[in-house]
Amino acid sequence: MGALKLLLASAPAGSDRHRALMRACCTMLYAHYEGFCKFCWTLMLDSIQGQVLSRQDLVDPLARRSMAAVFREVRGDTSDSNLWNFATTTFSGLLKERAAFADEIDTESNLWPAVAKRINVSIGIQCPVFEAHDAELRQLVGRRNEIAHGEKLEMADLAQLQRFEHAAVMAMHDVAVAVVDCLDKRAYVRQAPLGASSA
Repeated sequence: MGALKLLLASAPAGSDRHRALMRACCTMLYAHYEGFCKFCWTLMLDSIQGQVLSRQDLVDPLARRSMAAVFREVRGDTSDSNLWNFATTTFSGLLKERAAFADEIDTESNLWPAVAKRINVSIGIQCPVFEAHDAELRQLVGRRNEIAHGEKLEMADLAQLQRFEHAAVMAMHDVAVAVVDCLDKRAYVRQAPLGASSA
């Protein structure tokens, strides 16, 4: 990325070379942003899965995420009798099973800030930077999509690319810190037994 930016800075503004390098930098920046965030989220789930914890040992977002395949199956038959059977005989046993995360983190190949926020909620972490840099991140994803679809890249100058880069780096940093913090503090472990009264 640094080498591309050096080449871009030396290219005459408005030249074909400048336009090509701007497209390359924008695409590479987006790839780093999406790839790094997905790596961090996946690392967190893999690390928690390696702890050999039951679903009932996990905080709600992670317990729910580990039940994703089960819930999909239940939605296939939402008859009263099937739902009753699931609630009264199946669910409690499933909570005692080892938590696993079979579903891959899905960035939808378009890591819009709203998608990142949904992923964060689904694994129980908070990253306020996505809100703070929402506009720049949405523009970065939009520009990358324009390039991917062969459209003309509308980018004012290197300064605009640097604003996108700042937003992406801040978002990546926020995700990494939140993941490390969660793992270090074992914040993924439920503090009180499932169903215990908080009163």
